[in-house]
Amino acid sequence: MSEHIDKTGVTCIWGGRGSGKSTLAKQKIIPQVAGQRIIVIDPMADPVSSENGHTRARDFAEGLYEGQRRLTLCSGNPDEVIPAIYAAWAHSTKSDPIYAVCDEAPAYFHRTTAGLNKIMFQGRHRGFGMVIIGQRMSAVDAQIRSQGSTTFFMRLTDHVDLDTAKKIIGPEAATLPSFKPGQFIRH
Repeated sequence: MSEHIDKTGVTCIWGGRGSGKSTLAKQKIIPQVAGQRIIVIDPMADPVSSENGHTRARDFAEGLYEGQRRLTLCSGNPDEVIPAIYAAWAHSTKSDPIYAVCDEAPAYFHRTTAGLNKIMFQGRHRGFGMVIIGQRMSAVDAQIRSQGSTTFFMRLTDHVDLDTAKKIIGPEAATLPSFKPGQFIRH
């Protein structure tokens, strides 16, 4: 099955620990946006060892305005993440697009904001795209989840997440707990 994505849309990857979601993103999604500016939001990343790692949105935005091609925000605080994503969206253009990799998304996408809705609905007009990656899809605001133009479902075992997946992909969601690392259903 194909892993191609809409580079100016929202792609979602949902899967439990060890399901292969980060590997899917690194090996199949990110290479499709090679050449674009890439920002990474990763609360688990170390700012010292991450490429252009920052813990505050203000420093992150300065890196954008200086023209850095890769930046990492090492924070899961929505008060830092949402302004950083907004700055990236505002700085993205069709001629120099930015792609956001949002790892551990339930930590900061548990509720939506007016600014985040604007990014989700109008990102493509500025060449802005993103991939949202997380273990607990049910913990991400439904309005944010609904913006996924492509969604990859990997191994899920939590009953709440399985119920959420079933509402999206139907009875096929019952097979998700038995998936091996790297297996997915694309929707």
